[in-house]
Amino acid sequence: MQHDEDASFRPDCARHERHPAERAASNLAGAHPSITAPANSTTTVLRHGIDSLYMSLPGQLSDESQARLTALKELAQQEREVMASAAVLPLGEHRFCVASHGRRRFAFVIDDNWFSIALASSSARRLPMAHCQISSELLTAVGPVAALDSLTEIADHLGQLTGLPMVSRADLYADFTTPADLVAMPGQSWIKRCHKRAIFEDCDALTGVAFGLGGDLSCRIYDKTTEIERSEKHYLRPLWEVAGWNGSDRVWRLEFQLRREVLVELQAGILPALLDRLTAIWSYLTTDWLRLAIPNPDDDTRTRWPTHPDWAVLTKLDGMTAPSAVRVRRERVPEDATLFRPGLAGVTSFMAREGIDDFEDGLRAFIHAASAYHRDMAPQPHGNALHRYVQRKVMAKQRRFNTITRHEPE
Repeated sequence: MQHDEDASFRPDCARHERHPAERAASNLAGAHPSITAPANSTTTVLRHGIDSLYMSLPGQLSDESQARLTALKELAQQEREVMASAAVLPLGEHRFCVASHGRRRFAFVIDDNWFSIALASSSARRLPMAHCQISSELLTAVGPVAALDSLTEIADHLGQLTGLPMVSRADLYADFTTPADLVAMPGQSWIKRCHKRAIFEDCDALTGVAFGLGGDLSCRIYDKTTEIERSEKHYLRPLWEVAGWNGSDRVWRLEFQLRREVLVELQAGILPALLDRLTAIWSYLTTDWLRLAIPNPDDDTRTRWPTHPDWAVLTKLDGMTAPSAVRVRRERVPEDATLFRPGLAGVTSFMAREGIDDFEDGLRAFIHAASAYHRDMAPQPHGNALHRYVQRKVMAKQRRFNTITRHEPE
């Protein structure tokens, strides 16, 4: 559940006529944050850096790629799963799933576990050749520079690049543990340059707070340990443990989303500039654009209120955490927990219905009953109806998981 509330102190938000990022750009170079934490805080930062990166690559799709993608997109639109499963684009070690649809003004979409790439038609002169999201898992493993190198290598196979890749969105983050309940802090404690605060609840428990949602610059603070159970980003757990996490404390994420307009105003529209100014930008975001303060009832000027010591720890981060140097699969495969828990639901339900207690007996009976069901449901009698059904489903999922090795329909 989400609640929106207007900023409690509109005059404090409205008195800055220029965009806050524009005002701050000239001051960023002089920011020199320290990594020293206040003595009266036990907040611990585990990792910090860039979590999401969206890039625009100027250029033009080649005629060969245009024809190839058009044919694969048409295959993806086929109702027959065997035909649609062939909508796969192999590029080097990648086997991209070609979508049956475009994305906004982009004609084609290809995906795997590293990249989600929207490609413009070769006739779309006013669009970049590609708009791409680099996965957070890849950024964590190899860092943004190596990830962008891999992306541009793929783009070179698809067409001709004509300029520098541009950052269209970047999400900067810090994962931390803290005894302070930051999301429950009252609205007046947040000194902010946005108009709205949103509070998130799950079964009456506060799980997050957000500022400026929907704008070019926004911020979220949320329970990352709960979120990764839903997103299956379990690769973060061992990385937190290396940084000192005890495995049981809740890990919170402070995350700022910066869109293209803000990045340009902060002189960080290309990746090298963003990386060079990352520390200073983070300092601006956590000290000027948003700050948690300790209210002083004797001072009506909120900007003079002292910074909360646990928030002060989060303002003093330098650069970004080093890449994790772990292997990231290009395939989007489900984890074992997904396969071997909900994946057995049909078998266990069948066993309960039939009163079977032994698993091996139940599995054999399930396969026999499933074979009879698909044989009876087939439009024409076919002894291998179950086999054909399973084969179709496997091929469709191999395409989605980027594991298919066959590229032409039967």
